[in-house]
Amino acid sequence: MVTYIPQIRTLLTCDVFGAYTIPRSTFLEDLSDEYVSSMRKYFTNIIGFYRDNVTKNLDKVLT
Repeated sequence: MVTYIPQIRTLLTCDVFGAYTIPRSTFLEDLSDEYVSSMRKYFTNIIGFYRDNVTKNLDKVLT
């Protein structure tokens, strides 16, 4: 489940972009390679079964 707030163009992603660790930064451009690797592992193991739904719904938000 995600929530999009169009007035401030913000996407609250809940678990979809979670990870097995805590990032040192809250900004995407400052994420370490270690954290991104943890995100990929989390997505593969936890969210991966629903990846088609994630992609479809992100497309809705981005258009």
